[in-house]
Parts: sequence; C-alpha cells; structure tokens
Amino acid sequence: MEEDLLGAFEVHSPGEIRASLSAGVSPTGPIKGKRPIDSLIEAYLRSPRFADCLQVMLDAGASIGDPLLQVVLMDDDQGLRHLLKKSGDEIQRKLSPSAPSRPAAAFRRSTFAPSSTPCAAQPSSWKRAPM
Repeated sequence: MEEDLLGAFEVHSPGEIRASLSAGVSPTGPIKGKRPIDSLIEAYLRSPRFADCLQVMLDAGASIGDPLLQVVLMDDDQGLRHLLKKSGDEIQRKLSPSAPSRPAAAFRRSTFAPSSTPCAAQPSSWKRAPM
C-alpha cells in the first residue's frame, strides 16, 4: 500500500493518493525513513497537478512545517502576499541571514542579493550584487 502512495506521487495522481490514504496508508507515518509529504516534495516531476497532490496530503493531516515553503509549493500568490504582510520581517531574516555561510556569501557575490528595502523577499526589491 505504501508503494502505491509513492507511485501516485511519482505520476502526480491526486485520485490515487486519495485511494492509498483511504486504504489505510498514513499521511504522516514514515515510509522508507521519510515523511510521505517529503517524498512528494523531493520527487523530480513538477506537473500542473503537483499542488493538487500536495493539497490532498495537507487535507489528510500532513504538514510541510514551513508556511513560506507551503505557499510557494502551492503556487498560492494570495497566501504569499498575506504571509509577507503578516510576517515580512521574519521572512526577511529567513531569506537574508545576517551571517551567511561561505557558500551563501559566494553566491551573493556572483548573483543577485537582496536590497535594503523592508521586504527583500519581493523580486522587485532585488538588485545585482557588487562583484
């Protein structure tokens, strides 16, 4: 039964996910050492049905554990706007740590870095980092 759920994740079949859950597979219990929702998220395929599959798992009691990641994976622009209004400072700290690791600092030198605007999580506030 657990293999059926993993197979449904691979082909992004909300109906097969529901059937596996109805057959008794836990939406939260580990499968091969991982939470089922992590197996869905880590899968290579990203189809238009991904958000539907994720919603089935969330409705069944699974949790991503990170509201920002959840709205991004669900392609929920209204949810993202709400989250930014409610927790913009917290998200800013999450996306722009004050003491970046060496790889993060190297990445910022060669690509884009957040500006000093209040909400650097918004793409319009990103600028080219100095080289």
